[in-house]
Amino acid sequence: MTITVGLSIASDHIRAVGVRAGQIMWSLDAARAIEGDLAVEIVALLQHAQLPRWPRAVLAAAIGPAAAQTKYLERLPEVDDRVALRSIVRESAPRFFLRNGIPLVVAGVRAERPGSAWAVAFDEPIVGAIERASRDLRLRIRLIAPTVVALGRGLDETVVLWADGDVRSELSFVERKLSSARRGYDIALPLDGASWTPPRVVDALRPLGADGWTFAAAYGVTQLPLDEPLALRSSAGDLDAGNARRGMRIAAAALAVASLAAIAAPAVANAVHSRRVGVRLAALGRRRDESASAEVELARISTALDEVEAFDISRRSPTALLSRLSAVMPDGSVLVTIRIDSVGGTVALLAPRAAAALAALDSVPEIVAPEIVGPVTKEIIGGRELERSTMHFRFVRATSRAR
Repeated sequence: MTITVGLSIASDHIRAVGVRAGQIMWSLDAARAIEGDLAVEIVALLQHAQLPRWPRAVLAAAIGPAAAQTKYLERLPEVDDRVALRSIVRESAPRFFLRNGIPLVVAGVRAERPGSAWAVAFDEPIVGAIERASRDLRLRIRLIAPTVVALGRGLDETVVLWADGDVRSELSFVERKLSSARRGYDIALPLDGASWTPPRVVDALRPLGADGWTFAAAYGVTQLPLDEPLALRSSAGDLDAGNARRGMRIAAAALAVASLAAIAAPAVANAVHSRRVGVRLAALGRRRDESASAEVELARISTALDEVEAFDISRRSPTALLSRLSAVMPDGSVLVTIRIDSVGGTVALLAPRAAAALAALDSVPEIVAPEIVGPVTKEIIGGRELERSTMHFRFVRATSRAR
């Protein structure tokens, strides 16, 4: 039976397990270097694994919250087609996810009800490193999913607090499926307290002992179904780079064999040529049908995107906006000045951490693409050290699709 390698990528650690028929065969972990090449580190770790030559193992990877944003999106167009909904989210990714200068890869979408869905965006360099490592190890990637989704299959809990470096997550699960997620820098995690106990793990992780919970994401991602929507999947064509290269090598070998056959036997060459012509004509026919289908799909997506742009523009209440900002800002924060117009606004504030204030600003539903402009300075006020920063943001209704 094939072994599935479960890989968990956090900001400071890499962990891996080998799973066969739901049971863990081995486990490995290593600290990540601050400036290291992630692909090289993955290869170095898995070279210690007991991977059989045949059948080849497959790889399933979980990316931690520091490099994977999992959000529940609302006020989306009421589109029934999951492919069309995914295209809409990809087209409008800057509206829904923080980029911070890092390109993103948007995975699938899990619709909850009309106009609302879960969506995931990964940091593209992390996904690229996993793909490079899989090619070097000759492992086929089964899927890449966010850690917050994989934990539902590795922990026996309904509420989970999870840390990935400075990024904290508060998660809820219903029947092992993610039902709510809050991501930030100010979520308290009692990891060092005397009363803290590790989260309960599924039966397969218990043989790993007290540290078994640290491998929950690595094991959980191996148990996700192949049709998991909140993942990048080889079966859906999301991870085709390695397959394409293998296909090219196979095609080149087939061409060489056909050439030798043509030299040895003209009759065989004619038959091969005729078959190729028939295959090409059939392929052209399929492409014609696919093009027609794509044109219809693009028309549907364009209509849906027009609905996104046509969201009702309503007058905003500065008082209501100030109330929402005051509610989400970290304790000890002070709003110094705020200026808004019909497009967006600028706010100057003092906060214990400017990064935490930026994450809080991003959590306000009507605000998108907040960013720090200008320098962040430190000030001592009332005996406390605070960071002064200026942040610019836009309103949801002011975002429009690029033409």
